[in-house]
Amino acid sequence: MTPTDVAGATKSQKFSMDAGVTRDDRWQNLVTGSFHLDDELGSVRVRGSVARRRLAIEYLDSILEVFPADLDPVEDFEGYAVRRLAQSLRRALHEAGTPPTARPRARPTRRAP
Repeated sequence: MTPTDVAGATKSQKFSMDAGVTRDDRWQNLVTGSFHLDDELGSVRVRGSVARRRLAIEYLDSILEVFPADLDPVEDFEGYAVRRLAQSLRRALHEAGTPPTARPRARPTRRAP
């Protein structure tokens, strides 16, 4: 897919690729997906942090599909690095969306009298 193809593609096509993905296709998917994410985040219809976070998580999920869990870091270190980054960012976004009451509370420290 090229950036010009994005407008006519379905949502799943914009963010993911077929199983027969080559290494070049993976990088192109990253670039195309990032353009699409920027367009969606800039859209008037996407308001609020929940909707924006959902779009970002969907994009990260698509990256995890294109860079699957069975990547061998010895044979494909770049792909492995992208996957680890996407996993960490997804976790951070997910945890940022957790309501404060659901987060574990730190124990208050006692002050000496």
